Amino acid sequence: MRGTNTGDIVAFTTAVKTGSFADAGRGLGLSRSAVAKAVGRLEARLGVRLLNRTTRAFSVTEEGQRFYEQCIAILDDLEAAENNAAGRDAKPKGTLRITAPGAYGQLHVMPVIRRFLADWPEVSVELSLTDRVVDIVEDGFDLAIRIGGLENTPQDLISRGIKRYPTIFCASPEYLALRGAPETIESLRDHTCLFYFASKARATSQHSWRVRGPDGSWQSISGRQRFVSDRGEALLEAALFGMGIAYLPAFLFEPHVEAGRLIRVLPQYQTEEVPISVLYPSKRYLPAKVRAFIDALVDSFESS
Repeated sequence: MRGTNTGDIVAFTTAVKTGSFADAGRGLGLSRSAVAKAVGRLEARLGVRLLNRTTRAFSVTEEGQRFYEQCIAILDDLEAAENNAAGRDAKPKGTLRITAPGAYGQLHVMPVIRRFLADWPEVSVELSLTDRVVDIVEDGFDLAIRIGGLENTPQDLISRGIKRYPTIFCASPEYLALRGAPETIESLRDHTCLFYFASKARATSQHSWRVRGPDGSWQSISGRQRFVSDRGEALLEAALFGMGIAYLPAFLFEPHVEAGRLIRVLPQYQTEEVPISVLYPSKRYLPAKVRAFIDALVDSFESS
């Protein structure tokens, strides 16, 4: 953009980050009015309102929030490029924005984040827990943790596998006492099955599970479909309350199996493995905070 003033952008992003013109001014060595004027110049140049102001405070508009997220990413890239050009091995710092699936993020990504923040005091983390597949570039994330295949991954993203988990069949002791334990994969047809569906799939469609039988061939089996969900936590809770048999990655079931709240069934069948990957934008100058966090993830999962 012709006439862009980087100082005005820094004033704007600092104001949004701190929540006030006065605090932004103190951090930048400017007066409150100087920061407000910088934001005003930026709005005039863009032709949009970035902040809604009152006499005491301001709020960020929808356009302002989108612009803020884009500016932060660009400023991070500029800092990384500067450090690279200067030959400095920059320490991780700044805000790291991560998106991860709800249950997996809470159980396995959060412990890594806690240790990472302890190791790097100049880093802060924004974590979004959602099973929705987001556009990490458009939504301003530095990296994403994904479960499952990455067939539709955009070419401008880099993926790195970090872990694989088996899927297992589980049900509550109460359900099995009432209905009996299935002895063969075919007998699942007589059981109530709790199915997971991807967010883009229709919950009303017929779902099935794919397993390898004793003869080595893969087959798909479906059962009575009375409850389906796009959230692993919901299916886990349904299994715990005796609503049926669920088939999910082992990381969700293992603590409950160990405690006796769930019982594994059909262990003689080979099941599909679920890959866990980290995705991040393809950048020539990968920020130190992103590189360090990916290394922390890999180290954590390799030792577990």
